[in-house]
Amino acid sequence: MEGYDGAVLPLTDNLTVTHQECHTAVERNAGGLAVLDGTGAPTTRQECRTLSDTVTVQVRAWPRSFQWSFGDDQSQSVRCADLSACTEGLGLPFSDVQRPSPIAHAYRWSSLNANGSADAYSVGLAITFGAEYRFSVNGRSGSGWQGLGERELGWSTAHKVQEAQAVLVRACPVTVAHC
Repeated sequence: MEGYDGAVLPLTDNLTVTHQECHTAVERNAGGLAVLDGTGAPTTRQECRTLSDTVTVQVRAWPRSFQWSFGDDQSQSVRCADLSACTEGLGLPFSDVQRPSPIAHAYRWSSLNANGSADAYSVGLAITFGAEYRFSVNGRSGSGWQGLGERELGWSTAHKVQEAQAVLVRACPVTVAHC
């Protein structure tokens, strides 16, 4: 899973919403008195101004579980504790026998003839993410964190499993130096 480390994925975006606010104003003369029309009613006009609000939306997603399938009817699951990084479900690339990966699978059979002519097992990973959002308007909180539905994303790849065996071709007596 190159490029993803099991961390919480945050996203913040701002949206500027522009609207007009209008009201009816009475026309006034230089002395401040209302200007009257032919019927004696005050004359009016619309006064409008453009206002802008900034809506900030924050979304965060985090891994809730990892489901590995190894292509040979075997699988491994990792449940994540809470809203935090969950690196165990990704495993570790092999680098040291003293530091084993939490995700490991020993194949019992070669992948020869697995998946038809591909001769490989189909290894898959499904990550179930939890998610929530909140928003504010002009810096004032509009909501606390609100839950969103879980989402599952999946990946798969082909994995060839081959076996190397020593085959005894000719036995040499112990007393013979060269066979």
